Amino acid sequence: MPWIRIEDNEPNHPKFFRAGLAAFGFDHALRAYCNRYLTDGFVPARDLQMVFPSSPPEEVDHAIESLIRENRLHRAKPG
Repeated sequence: MPWIRIEDNEPNHPKFFRAGLAAFGFDHALRAYCNRYLTDGFVPARDLQMVFPSSPPEEVDHAIESLIRENRLHRAKPG
């Protein structure tokens, strides 16, 4: 089974500090999704709710917006 790794000091990074705990957790769920499906860091918009299925859509949206604001996540350009 593949593993994802994080640095033990990662929660102290300013991007995660500003994004918040929920965004930090969602970031790790995104990494697990990418690792599991070998997507090379890409998650289709239609699959975002599958990243952490038990999260309400509004919480997923808030985490995504927080990660985008902190340049931890980027929207793919169409095409």
